[in-house]
Amino acid sequence: MILADYIFIGAAIVFGIAGLMIGFGKSLNFMTKGIKGILISIVICYLIFGFVLNLGFVQTLLAKFVRSLSASKNGFVKFLLTIRIDVIALAVVLFGIVQIARKIIVSVIENIMEANNKVMRAINKTLGMILAFAIFLGLMLIVGQIIYAGNGAKGVCYEHLKGSFFHLDELYLKNPMTSIIKL
Repeated sequence: MILADYIFIGAAIVFGIAGLMIGFGKSLNFMTKGIKGILISIVICYLIFGFVLNLGFVQTLLAKFVRSLSASKNGFVKFLLTIRIDVIALAVVLFGIVQIARKIIVSVIENIMEANNKVMRAINKTLGMILAFAIFLGLMLIVGQIIYAGNGAKGVCYEHLKGSFFHLDELYLKNPMTSIIKL
């Protein structure tokens, strides 16, 4: 084992203990607050927008909306129709619904997980540890991608990872994050 392996183990233990102490409910609530929650809602909206757009009742509502705007002779209204205000309005409404649903779901999960009985405490602590470890792995991949972008495949960082027990050198070279965002 090399120094990077010990650092990996130490960081994984620190994150695991933090997740164990905080618990899943509070960790999930923290992870979905503020800008992180907004970004999560945007991604969810992006993923479900096409499905929602093709629902029959949504198509009917959008058609009525466009017909009511088309009756106007106002130039600004014509401009709004040109930029597809109906689709923009749907995206804004969908975002609002997803935001509200996300907050409700996270609140319900947090309240269930933070219940004061032995079984739920054990589940909450275990899932908190798993979530914290997953966050650690995600952060490790992001940092690895940033370092890879600066150093390249055979940079100094790669030399320090060679021979890793956890195959950190292979993970550095074949980081799945580099296929998501090409730098």
